[in-house]
Amino acid sequence: MPESDLATLLETVVPRERAGSQTAARYDFQANFGILKLVELRESGKDFRVVFDIFDDIMVLDPAEAPIQMRPGADGVSLITADGVYDASLLLADALWSSGQIEVEGDIVVAAPAKGPLLVTGSRNRAGIARLRALAAELAAGPYGLTPALFVWRGGKFVVFDGK
Repeated sequence: MPESDLATLLETVVPRERAGSQTAARYDFQANFGILKLVELRESGKDFRVVFDIFDDIMVLDPAEAPIQMRPGADGVSLITADGVYDASLLLADALWSSGQIEVEGDIVVAAPAKGPLLVTGSRNRAGIARLRALAAELAAGPYGLTPALFVWRGGKFVVFDGK
């Protein structure tokens, strides 16, 4: 076969196998479905958590199925847990933060340094803030790390905590 014929074939023949493009389209569908589901749940005003698997699963969790616990620790830093795996997603549960059930000195300050732990202390607890910063930095650098940033609940939402 002359070289020009091979070049023409490579440019014009469509591969019979389409699994790669179909798989990519399915991932796009999952991402789009997940975004729409998040918007729908957010607009409903319900308390929810959504877990996205890296490939093909979306799971909507009802927090009533996983009771939330606050476990006190050193220097007034507490660990908030529900299922023990995706506890950081509790940041999306506005009802939890506005309900008054999280009692701390000052405003609620949280760290979600990795997918599992959700740590909380109060804005007026200097020892707690120092400990929270150290824990957040350490855990964010480990497996499933997210961010070492601290956030404060103010005005009905979380904002980056500037130390005040």
